[in-house]
Amino acid sequence: MTAALRIRDESGNITFDFSDRFARIIGEQEVKTMTGSVTVDATFGGAIWYQFHPSSDSVYAPAFSVSGNVISWVFNSPSINILPDGILIYGRY
Repeated sequence: MTAALRIRDESGNITFDFSDRFARIIGEQEVKTMTGSVTVDATFGGAIWYQFHPSSDSVYAPAFSVSGNVISWVFNSPSINILPDGILIYGRY
């Protein structure tokens, strides 16, 4: 069974067609260290996606990478006194 979302205008024309993939949020992780990683549950299958939400506008974001089922981050701070601070939300689609 496939899943899709199509929105049509009053004339029946498709104005939005989302039938490719739906994102599933699997978890979230606080990011407060210079380096770290989180393993994404493989039960759901599909490609991994992630978003970093800083705790404020003055927070620098770490560099993220994905390898297999693991999302890793490295923070190259412009100052020894600055650490990352935010939430990593991740999932699969």
